[in-house]
Amino acid sequence: MNPRKVDDMNKTYLLSCRGQIQLNRLALGTVCSILICLALSARGTPVIWANWTSTQTADPGSAAGTMTFGSVPVNVTYSGEVFYTSETNGQGTDYYTPISTYTSTDVTNPPLGGMISFAVGGATVDTITFSPPVSNPIMAIMSLGSPGDNVDLAFNAPFTILSTGTGWWGGGPLLTQTDNTLHGAESDGLIQFNGTFSSISWTVSPGDTFYSGLTVGAFGVVLPAPNIQLMPGTGGNATSVVLTWSNSALSLQSATNVAGPYTTLTGATSPYTNDIAIPQIFFRLQEN
Repeated sequence: MNPRKVDDMNKTYLLSCRGQIQLNRLALGTVCSILICLALSARGTPVIWANWTSTQTADPGSAAGTMTFGSVPVNVTYSGEVFYTSETNGQGTDYYTPISTYTSTDVTNPPLGGMISFAVGGATVDTITFSPPVSNPIMAIMSLGSPGDNVDLAFNAPFTILSTGTGWWGGGPLLTQTDNTLHGAESDGLIQFNGTFSSISWTVSPGDTFYSGLTVGAFGVVLPAPNIQLMPGTGGNATSVVLTWSNSALSLQSATNVAGPYTTLTGATSPYTNDIAIPQIFFRLQEN
């Protein structure tokens, strides 16, 4: 998201995806909130893959795990078909080989185990949920379909195929897509959903007699930025701003230029009151 400037008679904000806030000519009583993006996707940034810790075999079944970005945990839950060949991390076989099939220009580290498997397909809607939301999630696909039996995954959001090639069970045709539907017939690789997601859902076409598998990862987690409340001053103008945030694992930083450098405000805890007598100031939250 490009920075967006919003002007009113007596207030100006600069909102950006990195959660920087410009406070200038602020009016009394204004309250606003934005989103801050941590560990945004960048070439060469490692993907944090889900660590699946439990699965319940059924249709519909469930699975649960976590992803941890620095000191920020993300709960990952799955509801939908869970075939008996599903594996928690550290259990069974690492099916995500060869590495070249599960890496790309942007994804430099493949999954290291853990898999939600499915086989039947049909009316069940499969859903993965992220709490808090994540940015640019990646899905690793293992053995979608089988030779002569095409399987489709119809997603509720657009995606891009990042890589595809030979998988654990051998070589089939490469993954292909039509709009938001992924096609495979013994096909393996990575797909990416661009943007911020709290959940992804899809259905599986019926017909295959063998199981397929998947896992998910992401480049970053999206957290609420500090809420902003202006404090009264002479003549109805604001002279200070109070910032509040709920995650104590994040540090508040400030700068007089949007490009930085940013300085950690040592000892700053929520709620934090700052004098805004200077012409402009930018704030952001940063992982410790």
